[in-house]
Formats: sequence, structure tokens, C-alpha cells
Amino acid sequence: MGLGEIHPLSCVVHEEQGGAYELELEMPMDESGHYDRLKSGRVLVVPVPSITTPAVRVYNLDKTEYWKTTGSVKLYTQKSDVLGAYETVDVPAQWDAQEVGPDFTLVREAYSYEQWVPNGNRALQTIKAFQQVTVLDKSNAEWWRVTSAEGKTGYVQADKLTFVETYTATPGDEIQKRKIREQPFRIYRVEKDTAALRVRAWARHVYYDLLGVTLTECKLPRINVVGALAYVDERANPVGHGFSFLTNSVRILPRADYTHRNMVDAHLNPDDGILVAGNMRMIRDNYDVFFLKRSTVVRGTIMHSHNLMGVTVDVNEDGIINRIIPVGKTEDGGILYRNTTYPAVSSPRNTRATKIRCKAIEYDVQVGEDYTRSQAQQKLDSLAKEEFEKGIDLPDITVTVDFLQLGDTEEYAQYRDMDRLYLSDIVRIVDTQHGVDLEAEVTEYDYDCLTQRYLSIGVGVTSAKRTVGSLGSYVLPSGSITGTKLAPGSVDGSRLQDGSVASPQLAPEAVQPDHLSPRAVEIISQSATGQQVMVRLSHGGILDAENTSTTASLHVYHQGVDITDTIPDAAVRWERVSDDAAADADWNADPAHQGVKSLEITGDDVDFRCVLRCLADEAVLYAVPDYADGDLLLGGPDAANFSLADGQLMYSGEIDYTLRDGELSAISTVGSFALEVQLSNLLTEQASQTRYGYEVYAGGNVKISAGGDLLLEAGSEMNAEADLVRFTTDSFNILNKSDRELLRLEEDELAVGADVISADRYVGPIVGVYDEAVVPWQGSIQASIDNLPKYLNTDTTLTVPAGTYNEDVVITGFQGSLLRLALSSGVTIRGSLDINNCGNFDLQGNPDKTSSVVSRNTSYAITAKAVGRFNASNVRVSGKYRTTRGNGTTHGFFLDGVQGAVTNCVMEKVSYCLTAGYGSSIYAANNKGGTGTSPTGTANLIASYRATVAGIIFLAGTAPDAPALTSVAGGQINGASTPTTETSTIPNTPDPTVTKYNAGVTAGAKVPFSGSSVFSTGVYLAQGTTGTYDKPTSHFGLWMLPTITNKANATKVTLTVRRSATGGTTSAVPFRLMYTTSDWASISGVSMIASTMRGLFTDTGLQADLVRGQSVTWNITGSLLTAFKNGTIKGFGMRDAIGSNLYYMPMDRGITIEVTTP
Repeated sequence: MGLGEIHPLSCVVHEEQGGAYELELEMPMDESGHYDRLKSGRVLVVPVPSITTPAVRVYNLDKTEYWKTTGSVKLYTQKSDVLGAYETVDVPAQWDAQEVGPDFTLVREAYSYEQWVPNGNRALQTIKAFQQVTVLDKSNAEWWRVTSAEGKTGYVQADKLTFVETYTATPGDEIQKRKIREQPFRIYRVEKDTAALRVRAWARHVYYDLLGVTLTECKLPRINVVGALAYVDERANPVGHGFSFLTNSVRILPRADYTHRNMVDAHLNPDDGILVAGNMRMIRDNYDVFFLKRSTVVRGTIMHSHNLMGVTVDVNEDGIINRIIPVGKTEDGGILYRNTTYPAVSSPRNTRATKIRCKAIEYDVQVGEDYTRSQAQQKLDSLAKEEFEKGIDLPDITVTVDFLQLGDTEEYAQYRDMDRLYLSDIVRIVDTQHGVDLEAEVTEYDYDCLTQRYLSIGVGVTSAKRTVGSLGSYVLPSGSITGTKLAPGSVDGSRLQDGSVASPQLAPEAVQPDHLSPRAVEIISQSATGQQVMVRLSHGGILDAENTSTTASLHVYHQGVDITDTIPDAAVRWERVSDDAAADADWNADPAHQGVKSLEITGDDVDFRCVLRCLADEAVLYAVPDYADGDLLLGGPDAANFSLADGQLMYSGEIDYTLRDGELSAISTVGSFALEVQLSNLLTEQASQTRYGYEVYAGGNVKISAGGDLLLEAGSEMNAEADLVRFTTDSFNILNKSDRELLRLEEDELAVGADVISADRYVGPIVGVYDEAVVPWQGSIQASIDNLPKYLNTDTTLTVPAGTYNEDVVITGFQGSLLRLALSSGVTIRGSLDINNCGNFDLQGNPDKTSSVVSRNTSYAITAKAVGRFNASNVRVSGKYRTTRGNGTTHGFFLDGVQGAVTNCVMEKVSYCLTAGYGSSIYAANNKGGTGTSPTGTANLIASYRATVAGIIFLAGTAPDAPALTSVAGGQINGASTPTTETSTIPNTPDPTVTKYNAGVTAGAKVPFSGSSVFSTGVYLAQGTTGTYDKPTSHFGLWMLPTITNKANATKVTLTVRRSATGGTTSAVPFRLMYTTSDWASISGVSMIASTMRGLFTDTGLQADLVRGQSVTWNITGSLLTAFKNGTIKGFGMRDAIGSNLYYMPMDRGITIEVTTP
């Protein structure tokens, strides 16, 4: 799980239904050293049969809700994003004796260290922004249980989702299938053979981690499956194992005692486990475990033909019970029978039984609280009948099937993951020649993870269509292909079920004609024995260099007897279906393809791919009867063999006819049919290749396939010319030779890494969309605003924590919903706010009036221009430090083209408290502030409100204390207000000096594995590693400090860095800030290996999760600030991997260092 890939010599997964799920793997001990990754406890993720899980029942909801993510979110196994915690481990001092005293020597001082303790929670997946999920459970307000589009189920934060639609469910509705392709297995044993230079490892599915989960007092009551799984889970120790248990069964389970047993035993024990008691099947998918009803649908048929290479059938009747005496208890604990006269229940299949085998079975049924005597007897009767439904009266039949899955060959690659057999599937196995026709359940398999093919499949019989008591054991030889295509577990085309079919197409099933009705031919399967129609291909359906031709032949069997010769040749014809309809018409009209039961197929007949169809016409097979006015009329080629003699119908031909129920019927014949077989030709004029390699079709298609990576290299240029070039991929990347990402195209993002984008014409808009209600804090107001997309889909708030911020903040271009800047109690912005070209903005202070904006310029503290709706409340606005009437701040608020309100604010130490101009319309109410007339105090020197250039101010309540109200140039002031002073003031002290610096030198280094490099100003800055796990390339970066004036007297230092807009993963990953005490002169031009470069850096302890293009601001405090001020720190930067931090992340070359001095 993150250590890298391995390339074993073999890897085989073995799974049993409700049992073992293990793998065995072998690796070479070669120079790569990858074999050393195989250690007990580690997890292997391997491919398994690609199965789609059955849908699970709607979770007690009447409706199913579909939501989408508002940003990139993680899916967890628990209702938390906490994966564990660090715990402090204290190690005591060690002395040379047991007591402390003057005669004892201290060997080691006491110390402590931090130890990470996981809590069982896991991050299953990172779900991209705007991806749809299915909500399963909303009972927890903060964490909802969802299923992602990839089929993984877990918990996400509810506030990261937005509603899409509701699907109304009906009782019994089932939702959300998922695709299983890979599974995790935990290694439990490793064996190294140094003589053979081989390493073998054995691993179990992570489900068996539950072997270590013990159940405290766990006496299961009579309860349904849903309740039983929850009951057992609640008694698990340790808790927080991370597994989820799902079921679509509501069956009532008997009582059971699982006390002090492990959870796997409670699930799978063959005597009383939940799986057996509920007659269910199990699917294990990562940390989700499905307990599902057993399948009742036959997925397909395996017939004695090309794909059925061998069947070994072992029949054991030793355990058959076909008569049961169910036994319960009376109210006082005595014996209770279902019926005192005849207590036994017989199997409904006993009419075919060769011997009666009776057994008394005790059930957990007692007269009392749960049952009356009559109800208890009825329950005993139903429980016994359920045993027969489960097959207690059937022999134990194990079937091992070896067959070639055509879906795994290159020719049938498009059928991969389709029509396969999987664990617990029901399959019908038919071989008419040997009298086998039975249904079986897949119970186990062995799967080769490298070739991704089944090695063998084991099935157990669930029901049989004949008495199998004397079947014995045998092995079927190989046959030939039957039907369209025999991919694993299916025959393509129509199937003839038991009953009647009036159709021109007969699927390859066991059938027998019942009779010829007067109006039409109807083929009826009147018993399990009957007719089997097949087309055989002597050399398979793939033509290549090794197999240049194949013979297609028709064969018909009746009760195991070949009756093909009774079918006239004239009744049979062959057709070809391909992409070339005109050529098919010519081929089908060829007399050589009509009136024959066998046909040689060569490359001339197959143009790459086609379907070969064999058809028969019932009108040519035998006489066709009809009736007119009570007379029997016969037509067809066989009619000439009928005659009347002395009033009796006579027949002299070779077909067997009989009169049955007054109707003329044919015996041992077959009606019309059409069988289809897939053919492929890999032998072309330009190339010849085997079926196991790549394909080349010179007629127009060339296909290059690779099971692993496909690498195309050219010495100089690589050119592609086509009318249309199409790439089908989830992520398209272009990098230059320096590994800089120039272009990345994904479903939810287009990232361009070029320095300049140019185009003759652009059709927009290009605008970022934000769906969250909260803006993440990035250390400063401006950094947090700069990381925010410009279009807001919902009301969005940036909350500024208490503190002093030396910033001139610019907020521009935000549209859509409301943007709120919420200043916490104790916030002081020493600078200004400039809000312009925004749709809806709200400046909100704390009601205690300790949220302040103190200007450092002579123009304004807060200005807003072209804002559709502006609101400010509970904010204290103050001018800069002043000593005369002429060196202070002119405007508290300067509003230009703004509609809105300013209420409950304090305005002081300015010339004009609020100016509304250029068509602004402002409601000013309950404001106050300022006192006296001295410029060295808090006095407002000229006017509280000023309306100018068609601006309008509407007054209410109180107003700041000032000499006047003024309106000029068409401005208006309406209403009245009472001037009111504010006793609590901000001291009139000199403003600190805030100076911004950029890095003096920026340089990066890229150190190859086992190599060296130098820091260069021409190399981009990045942290982390690239390349392979075993041969990584290390990345480093430096921002060297410039000359900083008055650094020793700094009272505050902030540092702002930004992740590059391109390169690295799209999700947020941690950036770790380092510092160096080496100056540039000692670093520049010096070749160093990776470990030497690491020695240049010391961790600041500052870290932030950054997505592409995101910035963060840190306050440099404590010992870091001291080292900055005394010159110890020469620069900041980043380095390669730190512990498990392997995240590669390019950073912008620019860095902002803001130094505040008195």
C-alpha cells in the first residue's frame, strides 16, 4: 500500500464460498531487491476476477438521494477524518542500581518520545470535485455514509456535498452495484529459498484481520440478518476495526452463542455461523463484506464443446437425508413433534429416491413466549421443509471444470469481464452424449493474477434434472464449439427452456420434438432427455498462422443418439454476417454454402471478423401436415412417401412418424433453427501473428496492445497524421524533458504549465467556481482571498481569527452569491480594505466593537467601488496616526457606485466618516465615534456624512460625532440622526513600518538516484521525489533571504509561499517549510549528493496542505523569529522525502517576506 509495485514469477488466488480467500506468490531474489518488500503484515493489492456485486437493499429509506461533491473529498471507513493519534511514551532514567543515591551512577537520563497509534480508520479513496455519490445513511449530521461512482462505500463530511436529485424507491428496491477488480491481501508467511533464489509468500484477504477481533458476551437472540450483523459488531473488541457489513436478507436466524469467539468464526462457522444459518453467500470487497441471498438465476450453460475441456464429477450419496423427524420442546422441556400420529416430513423428491434415509433433527423451537403449541408444530414442519429446499436430500456432488475462457484471449478481448462465471453463480452443465444435465453453484476457484485467467473452477450441485444416484465419476473428453461463442459460463443466442418454443431459432439446449401441429412446427422439450443441436468447428474459431482453416459441421443428437443423417442436406444452409453487407450477400448466395452439413472455412471466407450462421428449414425436413374440410393434406419433400391403402395412412420413408392425440407427429427430428458462431481471421496479407500476440489488420485497422506499459521512443521526431486523432484516457499529460508539466487534461480540470497562453480568439468565460460555505484560512487575509475562485455558488464566509494584520487587502471581481468577511473579536487590520467590482459583499465585525480597521494611508480606511450590494456592521474604522489636521486620513468609508448599508459602526480620527458618491445609495444607522476637536485625539474633523455627485445617504438613529453633514454636487442626505461620541478609543500611536521583500536568490536542484547535482537558478523549486520507489529522483528548492533593513528590531515577520499551478498530484498534499543556515556563497556551484543536500535543511515545523496554485502565509514566531532576527537563518526552502512524506510538489519561485519594525 504505497511501497511500490512487485513483479512476481507467479501469483495465484484461491477463494472458497464462505471460506478461504488466500493467495500464494513467488518472486525471484534478483538484483532489484523488490523481493525484500515481502514482509509479514504488509498488504498486497492484486487483480481478482472482475465481478459486479449484486445491488444491496435501500437502507431503510423510502427514497434514494444522489448528491455531488463540492470539492475534492476523502472517503473514510469511519465517521471521522482522524486516522489515529500520537501518544507520549515516557522512558524513565536508568541507574547502575535499583535506588538513586550518591553511590549510584546515572546511565541514561529519562526521556520521552511520540508514538503513532492508529485507530482503525482508513482513507479508502479521494473523490474528485463534482463527482456524484449515492447517499445511504444520513443519521449522523456531520458524516454521511455514501457509495462512490467507483463502488467504494464509506463516510464523507456532509458539508462537502450538494444535492442533485432524489430517486423514489419502492419496497424491495436495490441500489448501487459496484465493480470489484482488485483486492488487498495481508501477508502472514514469507519463506526465502537462497539455494533456488526464490521467495514465496502467503497472504490472506484483509477480511481475516477480523480473526483478531474477539466478541465479548455475545448471545445472539432470534433476530434477522441485519440485526444479527449489527449485534455482533457492537460486541467487537477492539472496536473501530474499519469493516462494514451489508446484506439484502431479512431472514430470521436462530439463537447462537458467540461469546469469546472471533468475528470470522461468528460469520463463517459451518455449524452456527451467520452465513450458514441465513443460507447466504458472501462477497468480500476491501473492507466491505456482503452477506447476500443465494443466487437462483442460471447465468449460463457449459456444454460438451470447445470450451468444456474436462469435467470431473464426483457423486457422494452417503450424507443424503430425505426424511426428517423435526423435534422441538414442550413448555416444560419435553419432546415436541410436528404431529404425534406421523412426526416425519418426507422430501418431495422421494418419488425418485432409491432408498429412504430418515433422521431426527432438533430445532430451537419451544412452546412458550415465542410460540403456542400449534405455532411451534407449524414451525417444525416449515423448518424441515426448508432443509429439503437447501438440498439435504440431494447427493454431495462436486464438479471440477477446466475450460478455456475465450474472454481471456486476444481475439475476444472485448468480451473480457462479460458473461464470466464467478463465485456463487449458478451454471447449467450439459452433456447429452453422457447423460449429464444438472445445475451447480460455483463454490471455489483458482485464479492466475498474472495472466488474469481462471486455472480451475469447482462447483457443487444445487439441483439435478435426472436421478443421479448411479452416475459415478468420470472425465469428459474435449469437444468442439457449440453456439455463438462460449465465453465462460454462457452460450450466446436464444435458449430453449423446458416447455415449448415456436421460433425459427433453436439455442443449443437439450430439446425433443413433441408433435407436428396442423399449422406450424413447434419444438418441445418434453423431458430432461431430448435433442441437442450444435455446430462443431474442427479447429476452433480463430484463423492464424498456425491454424489456416477449420471445418464447420452440423450435429444433432436425440437422447444421446446421433440423428444428423436423418436430416436432408437440402434443409441446411449457411450464412455469413460481417461489416460488409454486399460481400455477405454474395457469399450467402454461393451454391457451395447451401445444402451441405459441413463447410470448410479459410481466410478467404473471413475478413478479420464475422458470424457464421447455420440454418435449417422445417419445410424441407419432413412432411408438413394441414387440414381442410376434415381432410389431411401433406406438403413438403417427404409427402411423396405417404399413401392411403384401404382407408389407412401408409408411410414408406426413413423418418419416424406417429399419431398422437389425433395429430400427426414426427419422432427423432428437429424443427427449424439458427446457430451462430464467431469467427476471426488473424492471417492477413501484410502480417501473420498468433492469437496470443498483438493484432495487425492491414485492411484499415492496426492495433498495438500491451499488458503493461506501452513505450514509444524515437531518435529524433515522432509524427502522426490522421483525419482524427482520439485518445481515450482519464488523464492526459505532456511534460518537457526537465519533467515540467506543460499540459494536463482531466475530466474536472485543464492545467497549462506554460508561462504564456496566447490565442487569436477566446470564447469565455474562464472563471473558478466555489461551492463551499467556508473559506479556508491561509494565515493572512489576502492569501485566503487569493485562493478563492471568483464565482460563488453559495454564501461564503472568510472568518479572520483574532490578531493584528499589517495588510492592505484588495478584494475584487467576486460574483454570484454573498462573500462575507467576518472579523473576530480582537482583530486589528493595520492597513486598508479595497472592495471593487463585486456582486454582494458583507463586512461583519464583532458586536463588542473590537474588530478594527486602522488606516496607514491618508486617503481612506475602507473603500468600495462598483459593488452591487454592500453591507458593513459592527466594525471600528480609524484613521492613521496624525499630529495635525493635514496629515491624517481623509475618509473612513469612501463608497463609489455602491448600494447598501453601514450600521452599528464606530468611525473616528478621520476628516469624513462616510462619503457616498457617484450614484451610491447608502442607509446609515446607529453609528457613532469620535470626540472633541483636537487632531491628536479621535476627533472627526469635518463631517460625519458627506453625499456627493448624486450620492444619497438615508439617516437613522445615531451618527458619529463631527462638526457637520455635507452634501455637494447633487448629493442628498435624507432623515436625521443624533451625533454620538465613543469613549472607548484606539490610541493615537505612530504606525509601525511594514516592508515587503522578495527572495534574494531562488534556486532548485534535481538529484538523480546514486548521483549528484548543484543548486541552480535555472531549475524549478520542488519538494519530494519522482521516479520509481527503488530509484527515486530527489528534489530541493531554496529561497535565499535578501538584505533586510532593521531586521534585528523586527516585531513581526510573515512568510507567504505559493504552490505552482502545474505539476504534482491534483489533490491537496502537505508542504513542509525548511530553513537553512548556510549562505548562498557556500552553496552555489557545489556538487552534492542527496544526503548532503538534506543536511543543509532544518524543519521549521510549519506545514500546510496545498492544491495547485494555492498560497499560504505563516507568522514566524518563537525561536524561528529569534533566529531570523539574529541572522542565523539565511534562507527558506524545501527538500525531498521526510519519513513517509513522498509528495512531489513544485513551488513558485516568488516568495513574500513581510517584516514589521517600529
